[in-house]
Amino acid sequence: MLSWRELSDHLGSSSRCILDIDSDLPNFERHQFWREISRDEFYGQAQTSDMEHPTLMMCHKWLGYNLFHRDDIRKVRVGDLQLLYAAINKTPISPVTLLVSHLLSITSLQGPVGCTSLITRLASSLNLLENLSLEFIDELRIYHGFDTFRQARMLKKEGNVMYMLYDNKGKIRLPNPNVGLYVVQNYLIEIAVTPVNQRAP
Repeated sequence: MLSWRELSDHLGSSSRCILDIDSDLPNFERHQFWREISRDEFYGQAQTSDMEHPTLMMCHKWLGYNLFHRDDIRKVRVGDLQLLYAAINKTPISPVTLLVSHLLSITSLQGPVGCTSLITRLASSLNLLENLSLEFIDELRIYHGFDTFRQARMLKKEGNVMYMLYDNKGKIRLPNPNVGLYVVQNYLIEIAVTPVNQRAP
């Protein structure tokens, strides 16, 4: 038997992280926040492609692939919005309650489990892997490249030029060092740069 704090610690979250998302994010209001990041009036049948900021779109896709694995990761759920809101406001938060609720909501498992790294971390932290004969997954992990983000309406190619779509109309030619995503050392997509005329805009 573990408390929420103990379970959060075993999953690797900092002890500073908020556990009770509903009560400790008092300024979060889903309709208002959704208007801010999508310009839609009300949060309803929200999807990733409705977001205007490419970083938030990528973060939401990451949540669906790695934390709350589900059949349709395009749908934006209230818990997803809460985590994005906390990230924007730099509020340290543990997703442990959302994660457990998500796992309990799965009535039948069909297909692969998508959060094996979290399961492994928890089992290792509780010393459940010692002296056990385990069968490890030896298949290659799925690589999320251009096709993944093209389907999410985040990237687009026109000939040899790649663009990042940042709202329903605009696009940013890549690579663009002014985009904050390039600050990180490791990015999901390898981009081949085509030389262009220096006088071209």
